[in-house]
Amino acid sequence: TGTVYNNPYQIWDVAYGTLSGSGMYVAVGITGCIMTSSDAITWTQLSNAYGGSYSNNRGVAYGNGTFVVVNSHGTIYTSTNGTQWFSRTNVYSQATYPMSGTNYGMYGVAYGATGGNGTWVVVGDWGVIQTSTDNGVTWTHRSSRYDSRNSGEPSGPNINVLWDVTYTSNGTFVVG
Repeated sequence: TGTVYNNPYQIWDVAYGTLSGSGMYVAVGITGCIMTSSDAITWTQLSNAYGGSYSNNRGVAYGNGTFVVVNSHGTIYTSTNGTQWFSRTNVYSQATYPMSGTNYGMYGVAYGATGGNGTWVVVGDWGVIQTSTDNGVTWTHRSSRYDSRNSGEPSGPNINVLWDVTYTSNGTFVVG
């Protein structure tokens, strides 16, 4: 039987990566929770609420020596050590959309590399897709069939949402 960890936070996603020769798990969840572990049994919660107490960190992935976290308020965080996190500019700010005061969430994140060229992809509300080729430091909007900002269809948070993204073995990203 395994060890039960009594965590008051609902965990949305977990990723594993190797940093400086050591393995690390990063788990993310509600109220800006980011937790780390070297063995997936004993966890340390970071003291900062990344994304704030009203924001849910919804996705985490590891690639090219970097963890990337996305949250329900549209913030993207990166870390190369799992303990120090940097907020990155989301190219889809609130001003981009017609509904002022609404938060546009990012929910899925994935990393893939083909031929040595790595790409990060994040997805979220409004059918938004963003990519980064510099380990999440800068992001570029990519059009999608579900990008309701451009489709003329009724739109808003939780309409035309892309919930997750993954990288396949044949070198393509799949979103849904």
